[in-house]
Amino acid sequence: MKKHLYARLALLLVLPLIIFGCEAIEDAAQFDISQPLPDVVVTVDTNTFSASATEQLVAEATVSINLDSLKEAHGLKSFEAAQFDYVRLQLSSPTDINLDWIQGIRTTVSASNIAETDIASYTRTTPAGSSIELTVPAVAVLNQVTQDNFNIKVYATASLPLPAPQIQMLLKSKLKITVQPV
Repeated sequence: MKKHLYARLALLLVLPLIIFGCEAIEDAAQFDISQPLPDVVVTVDTNTFSASATEQLVAEATVSINLDSLKEAHGLKSFEAAQFDYVRLQLSSPTDINLDWIQGIRTTVSASNIAETDIASYTRTTPAGSSIELTVPAVAVLNQVTQDNFNIKVYATASLPLPAPQIQMLLKSKLKITVQPV
């Protein structure tokens, strides 16, 4: 009786390997890790922001994350994919204004020998408060973020005049990295 039970258990364990193959099981073992990125300081100054209706570069930052330590800490085999999970623009100062003057925001990521890729955008349709959640499409950025350094750029269009001589904001973002365990 016990032999039949052990044989059935062994068959139940081996049957998925036969039906789906090892690759399907590896795919099922993949999971996502959230990796917050350092804040990017965005400063808009009335002296440098022009009155043109075209978008203007308002911030650029070089970002470096140690993905090797992330692999080691979690015992990972490889990174399978990466995309931005969220991108938010948050007002820092002055605190007595809102972000209604922003008509549009576009954020990109690039790396050495890898062209800029749009990762998030915002077009004003309703009044904004002190923060704006940008729309983040599912765009693959694994090639960019696995470089030693990658660049994030923020472009904006605005209604003038600006509500203050200088406005400081923070671009907050988080990556979603799909990983393969060892």
